[in-house]
Amino acid sequence: MPEPIIIAEPDLLNPPDGRFWLHDEQFTRDHKDLLVKGDRKGRIVPNFSVQETAKFFFGRSSDWLRWRYESDDVRDEEGSIIKPGRHPNGFFVLDGVPLEPKKAPSGYRYYTLADIERMAHALAQNGVLDGTELSMVIQLVKLVSQIWKRR
Repeated sequence: MPEPIIIAEPDLLNPPDGRFWLHDEQFTRDHKDLLVKGDRKGRIVPNFSVQETAKFFFGRSSDWLRWRYESDDVRDEEGSIIKPGRHPNGFFVLDGVPLEPKKAPSGYRYYTLADIERMAHALAQNGVLDGTELSMVIQLVKLVSQIWKRR
C-alpha cells in the first residue's frame, strides 16, 4: 500500500520567523486604481469578497461572516441590551484589537489572504473555531498563497 501524501508542515500554526505566515506586502497589486487612505494604489491580489471568504475558507454563509462582526449582546425588541455578551466588539477581535475588513471606495468589503489568516486566529481565540478548523483554514490559506505567488 503506498504511503499517504502529507501536505501540511509539522508545525502548521507557528511560522518559523513570526506570528503569521502571510502579510499583504508579500503579494502584488492589480492594475485597478483604488483610493486607499488618500493614495492611488491597486488592490492586493488575490482578494476575496465576503461571500467567497465565508464559503471557501470557512464553509459558511456570507451572513454568518457578517454576523461575526456584531456583538453577542442579548437585546430586547427595542434594541436595549438585556444581557451583555462576552464579545461586545464581535468575534473578529485578535488580542483585544478589532479586525476591520478592507473596503473599496464603493464600500465593497474584501479580504486578502493575510486578512483571512488573522480572521481565523481571531475566531479561534474567541471560541468560534476549534483547533482542527483553525489548522484547516490556515493550511488552505497557505496553499492558495503558494498558487498565487507562482504567477
